[in-house]
Amino acid sequence: MSLHFPETFGDPIPFFRDGVWHIFYLSPRQHDHEWRHISTRDFLHWETHPVAIAPGTGTHDPDRDGCWTGSIFEDGGLFHMFYTGYREDRPDMQVICHATSTDLIHWAKDPANPILRADGVRYDLSDWRDPYVMRVGDQYWMLVTARLREGLELRRGCAALATSPDLKHWELQPPYWANGLSYSPECLDLFEWQGRYVMIYSAHVEDNSTHFRVAESLAGPWRAPAIDTFDGAHFYAAKTAGDAERRLLFGWVPRRENESDTGDWYWGGSFALPRELVALPDGGIGVRCPAEITSVEREALPAVAQARYGDWDFEDGWIEAKACNAFAFATIDGLPDAYLVRAQLSLARGAREAGFVLHTTPDLRKGYQVRIQPGQISHERLPRKFWTSPAPVRPHKLDLTQPVEVLIFVEGTLVEVFIGGQVAFATRVYDPTGGSLGLYAQDGCARWEHVRIERL
Repeated sequence: MSLHFPETFGDPIPFFRDGVWHIFYLSPRQHDHEWRHISTRDFLHWETHPVAIAPGTGTHDPDRDGCWTGSIFEDGGLFHMFYTGYREDRPDMQVICHATSTDLIHWAKDPANPILRADGVRYDLSDWRDPYVMRVGDQYWMLVTARLREGLELRRGCAALATSPDLKHWELQPPYWANGLSYSPECLDLFEWQGRYVMIYSAHVEDNSTHFRVAESLAGPWRAPAIDTFDGAHFYAAKTAGDAERRLLFGWVPRRENESDTGDWYWGGSFALPRELVALPDGGIGVRCPAEITSVEREALPAVAQARYGDWDFEDGWIEAKACNAFAFATIDGLPDAYLVRAQLSLARGAREAGFVLHTTPDLRKGYQVRIQPGQISHERLPRKFWTSPAPVRPHKLDLTQPVEVLIFVEGTLVEVFIGGQVAFATRVYDPTGGSLGLYAQDGCARWEHVRIERL
């Protein structure tokens, strides 16, 4: 059974109710998006539902060319879908539309659509999408991905605000959040969690990452923690759902043109594994893989490591590389196409780095390196070439001198790494011909404990 939902996936719009995680998502047809709908209780077994909302067929329909990202909001037993209607032949191509449902399955569009447009005075007509609706006191708030009419060209992005007394009549307000940080903050999300407010947005022009800000109240100020992203540049459009007990983050991992390590990154790709939000001691927010996925009993595969280079110790329950001022490399051979690596990894004080090499060979001629270093993890294809773009880097604050849990999910071209119960990193690998898993250390000793390989 595939761990990742197999269909090509666009922006997720998650909604949690009565123990069920509903994931609405955009279809992969970029110029004809519809909202599709799947649901699960355990992230292992999925139910596919009918298409929730599709582009209109009428000449004047405001969503004739696509139904784009938005949000789901429940009020008085009625479910409200707020989404972006797209139509290419209008100056205001993006407008806000509305639909309702009594069961989350069957949806009726609002005949008053579009219910909200950019004014063309304060807000630019070209970017007006991704509505997120919430209740604040006796009002309803709608945040909208927008751009101001004035300001630096690449820095006019803002979270526009509209308010309503009844979810029907909306009044534009001054921008809720506008500080020159983004071309347009996409897929906005705002919620109260762990005694604070968290605002999430994705920055497609700046770094293709999902960012967050925290505040003590909805009045702000919205502060950026030292690490203000949940993942790297290959995990995008992430939004959350949950209840008072826990909150989960859902996003997608893009595909590459021609299914190649050198191809351009596409919009859309694969539904990433969910990430559970974790409050960190320094006030930041980390993510971990949910227990629904990690606690599953899977077939264990032989995990016998063989030294290929350098000085190694192999003992029952642990493997140690002695690479002081040197390099050490070992392999676990004969792995399938889809597997999970579990291990506890620690680095000696002062060690430069250690990690794993996916799809490698005993001579280390090729592979994909997961580099774990003090302060950062990164992913690189071997052999490195100086003309390729820099390796994506994920910062962290883990103490690597103490054992940290490492989970690496490898399924087809997808790789998702979780470290220390607070750091995640997703990427793609398109040349899986090497059938070995490598362990390595450089300029210092490293120890792997409780290494386990499981078939996915």
